[in-house]
Amino acid sequence: MEDWVSTDGRQTVGKTKWLPVARWRVMVSFPIAALALVTGFLTGAVFRFLNVPIPAPPNLAGILGIVGIYVGYVVVDHFDVGVDVLGFL
Repeated sequence: MEDWVSTDGRQTVGKTKWLPVARWRVMVSFPIAALALVTGFLTGAVFRFLNVPIPAPPNLAGILGIVGIYVGYVVVDHFDVGVDVLGFL
């Protein structure tokens, strides 16, 4: 049988609303990602309409830096390593 993974990483078997994934975690569902894209677009449009600077890097290098942060987070999460910093406080 195929592995099915929910958005919170729980594996299930059988018919679900989740997409089949070959042993990889799904970080977010497509509807959530589409909603985030639309929300970001509308927020950017409102910022531009009001002539307010956007709270994001205005060039490709800055955007790639944000993507790199996300990819690094996903890779470390995949290997299930990390330190509980709040536990030290």
